Amino acid sequence: MAAWALALWGAVALDRRPSLRAATGLGFALAAAVLARDFGWALVAGIGAWSLEPVRRTRVWPLLAASAAIVVLAYAPFVGWNAQHGWENFAVHVSHAGSTLGPARSTLRRSVSSCMRSC
Repeated sequence: MAAWALALWGAVALDRRPSLRAATGLGFALAAAVLARDFGWALVAGIGAWSLEPVRRTRVWPLLAASAAIVVLAYAPFVGWNAQHGWENFAVHVSHAGSTLGPARSTLRRSVSSCMRSC
């Protein structure tokens, strides 16, 4: 909850005074929200939608790229660990939603693993 509050505060700060410092703070807060719960991606999507307003887009989009880079860099080890361990975290979330990955699990594992090797 604190990460969400900090991210929303960071988005407002970035809107009021666009700066690399505000974008960096927003990026770290978003990274914390995403790593704390998968629902943090909804906050990322919401802030992305918020930034689509035409005047805001020209002012903050270059700085939001820095925020997005921080989120991706922070989330990459989590994805890498899951790729090496059979997508355990993702399987748990899917099974809690009332379904299992089943055959799609091995397909997903192979697809992401081959992408990780080629990158």
